[in-house]
Amino acid sequence: MKVLLFLFFLTVVKTEEFITMRLNDIAEKYRHQSWGNGEFSTWVERVFYAGRKPKGNKEEKKNVLQGFLQFDTQRQYLEDKITDRINEIESLLPNRQLSQICVTDYQAQKSRLQRAYKFSNSEKQRIIDANSKHCTAQDAPPPPPPPPPPVQEKKTEVHYIYEKANTYNYWYWWWWG
Repeated sequence: MKVLLFLFFLTVVKTEEFITMRLNDIAEKYRHQSWGNGEFSTWVERVFYAGRKPKGNKEEKKNVLQGFLQFDTQRQYLEDKITDRINEIESLLPNRQLSQICVTDYQAQKSRLQRAYKFSNSEKQRIIDANSKHCTAQDAPPPPPPPPPPVQEKKTEVHYIYEKANTYNYWYWWWWG
């Protein structure tokens, strides 16, 4: 019986040491990556301080570790969705069939999505939802082409005689009129 109790005690101690080691590894790994993201920084700070607590706080350490792992899984999933959407937008932009309205809209979406990496998970989800729409706008149709110039008739000898006669009549009546 004493042997079983001793083995159980070793298992509990090893588990707490493992959790503490894992918390310290997470705090070291994510310390610099969390800058600019308030929610992420708060979680890394919780993990850091939980890893510094003395032995005997196994449940608290375990809860902090589980909470962080849930948060981090959701964070990575949302950031993957953001990256996928940015890549989709970048593949659409070289398309020459897009209207100028759509190009401007997609560039604005890309900018908002790039800034979303530093926001909380709930804000990331809201931004992803708001910027997942596809643009269907079309530019105004181009103006119609100008009408062709009037076709000029080819002048014949009769036209030249008529013009000469009109010029003669004009000067005649002007002088003698």
